Amino acid sequence: MTIDTDFHLRKIIKENHGEGIRAVAFNPDESNGHMVATAGGDLVSVYDNNHCGEGHLDLSCVFQNGRTEYALGGEVTCLAWLAIDPLPHDWSSQAFLAFGSKSGEIGIVNMAETRVQTLLKAHASSVDSICPIYSKPGYFLSCSAGDKAVRIWNAEHLVSEFSFSATSIAIKENKVVLGNASGKVECFGLDGMVLQQTSLWCWRGTSRIDCMDFIDDRHLAVHEISGKIHVLNVETGETVVSFAVPRGDSDKTAECQFGISHCRDYLTCGNSAGEAFIFEIISGKRIGKLSMPRIKGAVKAAKFAPQSKSVLIATDDSFLWRWDNIVFP
Repeated sequence: MTIDTDFHLRKIIKENHGEGIRAVAFNPDESNGHMVATAGGDLVSVYDNNHCGEGHLDLSCVFQNGRTEYALGGEVTCLAWLAIDPLPHDWSSQAFLAFGSKSGEIGIVNMAETRVQTLLKAHASSVDSICPIYSKPGYFLSCSAGDKAVRIWNAEHLVSEFSFSATSIAIKENKVVLGNASGKVECFGLDGMVLQQTSLWCWRGTSRIDCMDFIDDRHLAVHEISGKIHVLNVETGETVVSFAVPRGDSDKTAECQFGISHCRDYLTCGNSAGEAFIFEIISGKRIGKLSMPRIKGAVKAAKFAPQSKSVLIATDDSFLWRWDNIVFP
């Protein structure tokens, strides 16, 4: 499948986070694919992206991860939409958003009631990543490099834990891939809801792994903060192709959550100069560039919307930039 790279900047939003946006997550559920969440500072914002092509990106709700007698609160570090089925007693929603924080807590937001449904004392240090297990609705993994733990949860309950100083997680069926701050990536088997102790393979990069995602059943995309993207064979851990995101500033690292298109053939990722690029995954060829002189902040996340009709870019100066793939008359 080919993708039209003729994207036009159609929407700009300045968020009131007070800090840069560090995470963006589209809801992968087809019926709720219009929902997109962002995190910056101690705030989580949820938008309705349902009217692509008409310029709309409407704010639905905002949650503040404030300190209370029940919660430590503080900066939000990561986001993930969860599929929970069956629902625990007195839970009622079709959409749940999980957020991790620097305090080590994970909150699960019930979008139907716009409230935090449950709060987990998940880690002793900052939560680096949350990864849903879509083949097992209600289950998800979390990791913290600070407390060297990877944990598996079932909505409100801890199921199992594994010792690994992970900064990023990816999962597909019975394979869990963990990346760390030194650039090491290891694949482990998942037996039931317990990670096996012996890794299936190990791959080594040169810098912190800040984002990973499965392209399909056989291939994994890995992003290092050096700006390099690697496609690995999931069965062997061998490198299939590697390519670099053009550097905007050679003195800065390139922390950025990349996005993969709906057809799984293309990847978008940004740099420290406010530029985002579209690559053909199989070849590593750069086929598109999204940039404007007015974009000054470093790109922290670049994501395809469902059906790949738009690309949403988040920068560290608290701006959201939505590029739509539309044809002007």
